[in-house]
Amino acid sequence: MNEKSLIDEVITYEEVAKRGNYFSKIDGGYPTGMSVCYIVGISGDCGFSCPDFQAGVCEFGVEMLEKITKEDAEDEEEYNFLKGLYCEE
Repeated sequence: MNEKSLIDEVITYEEVAKRGNYFSKIDGGYPTGMSVCYIVGISGDCGFSCPDFQAGVCEFGVEMLEKITKEDAEDEEEYNFLKGLYCEE
């Protein structure tokens, strides 16, 4: 069993909105209205803790899940939860 879960700390949509507001204000400015995927990605947090991934609406969810194995997950429950978001049995 791994010491660390694949889902470290789920990022909230509120946090994503704060990041988006910050990025739109910094030098060079990013546009307002960036997608959750874009904001999370440029923050370096693309992965299982992304709120879009957790909601089952990530456009890269299937690709990400194809790369994990049962050994990567903290336990079987976590593995089944992640697979259940995007994979039909």
